[in-house]
Amino acid sequence: MKKFNFTLAQITCGFYSDNHAFIRHLVEHYGVFATDEKSEIEIKIITKEKPFFKNHFSQGILFKSQDYSNIFTGPSIYLKLSTRTLKGTFMVMEDLKIFDIGLRALFSRLLPMYNGMLIHSCAIADKERGFLFYGPSNGGKTTVSRISDLSGKRVMSDELAAVRKIKGKYYVFGTPFWGEFQGKSTNTGIELGAIFQLVKSNCFRIGSVNPAESVAPIMQSILNFSNDFNVSKTFLDLIFDLNEHIPLKRIEFRKTDNIWKEMAE
Repeated sequence: MKKFNFTLAQITCGFYSDNHAFIRHLVEHYGVFATDEKSEIEIKIITKEKPFFKNHFSQGILFKSQDYSNIFTGPSIYLKLSTRTLKGTFMVMEDLKIFDIGLRALFSRLLPMYNGMLIHSCAIADKERGFLFYGPSNGGKTTVSRISDLSGKRVMSDELAAVRKIKGKYYVFGTPFWGEFQGKSTNTGIELGAIFQLVKSNCFRIGSVNPAESVAPIMQSILNFSNDFNVSKTFLDLIFDLNEHIPLKRIEFRKTDNIWKEMAE
């Protein structure tokens, strides 16, 4: 067996398989997320050369849970995780793109166990603070990423960012999950300074968000396949806690706006 330890948001997952070539591909593909840290979660990978479950799933990843078992199934993906033992099995077609889909599903379930979540958002690092911009598809995340990059900011993600509460503080982490921007992945976290809800408009405006009004939009932006009540409650608790500790704002902007210049003024 050959092993590959993967760390995201300071959570380390060990993947092992007798397919040594595939493990080497994972190490090369995920680069900075490969680590020598001791793994907390152990996942056995079983690779398949041909697609399976190909015609059974038209809605992407499906989830079901029974006792401590969490099962994700999708086209050429079968992932079973025990939240009691933190061990699992990941049967997947020998394809990095398909593995990546399963990896997103896995961490969507792991993060709430560690006071965290994956959010559809772009994450931008500016000096010593991280800023999260979330919104629906085509809501402006890639646009903000490009503007931020041109403004000399560090783009941590343009599609999925990880947020975790660690020792009383919230941090945002880069992920290997990119959209159109395809930036350079960084396996680092930075203290979260503010969260912005993106709204496309014909003018530039920043305003505060009523805490009650922020719950539904943020919940809709969290990557979550689970129908487990306790998982949903964890996310709700985190959102209410975010409201108490992190500024939540709404930003209306046009594609031509340099949001960083506008915010500085």
